[in-house]
Amino acid sequence: MTFWVEVLGWVGSATLIVGILQKQMLQLRLVSLVAALLLVAYNVLIASWPMVAMNVVIFAINAVRFLQSMQERRTAQANPATVSGGLED
Repeated sequence: MTFWVEVLGWVGSATLIVGILQKQMLQLRLVSLVAALLLVAYNVLIASWPMVAMNVVIFAINAVRFLQSMQERRTAQANPATVSGGLED
């Protein structure tokens, strides 16, 4: 295994840890997307197919949840009444 393949694995693992440490869900999803992508690449290079499959699924879950969160954020900004529970004065 080459030095750069090992670096890719370590960077992917470190990115995953940084993602888990995020306090805001949107940041967690975004960093986790990057981590999963790095780890897919690493696991393909070392031919660890179960880990490739797991990280592809993790990437897909985080991508869907990230997009849902972005849509919810846009909806909340467009309709401020929904954020306060829809109460009117």
